[in-house]
Amino acid sequence: MSGPRAAGFTQLFVSPCGEPYRGKPGDPYPAALWFKMADLNHDGVIDLKEFKADHAGFFEALDSDDNGVLEGPEIAFYERQVLPDVPCRGDVFPIHYEEVGPLVRVVESQAYQAIALCGQLEKKLATPGKRRDKNKASWGQQLRHAHLREAQAIALCDDVTFHRGIHLAPLCTRA
Repeated sequence: MSGPRAAGFTQLFVSPCGEPYRGKPGDPYPAALWFKMADLNHDGVIDLKEFKADHAGFFEALDSDDNGVLEGPEIAFYERQVLPDVPCRGDVFPIHYEEVGPLVRVVESQAYQAIALCGQLEKKLATPGKRRDKNKASWGQQLRHAHLREAQAIALCDDVTFHRGIHLAPLCTRA
């Protein structure tokens, strides 16, 4: 056995930004530690500035390649290493996970890539300026394709959960 439980942690509090705080039996509930750390000026309340700083700090910790975007490998690291005691994958793949694990990891990776691509393209389309106007049609087309890939990934998740025998070719091409 490995992970937080093996280390004696029996309490878990997940902060609003998703950062886990753990405690052992007899420790105060871990929310107290989060509050103490998030309340930067120690005035007994967490204001908007402190709340945003808490989120930004955890985001920076997860953004291992410092590109300003959380992408598939970083999200997978969060789910498997930072918060392994919460069955993140279980929400989508509740049964037979070990049986279809390699397939699930491929589908997860493709879904995260499609979601990240959608976010990047939406950001580009929302940016005003001459360059955006010149590339708007191309980015719009790419965004439609990325949304299609995202929908395919979700459909594949359903297929894996219910049928466990699927073909991955539609997601193996790049946008």
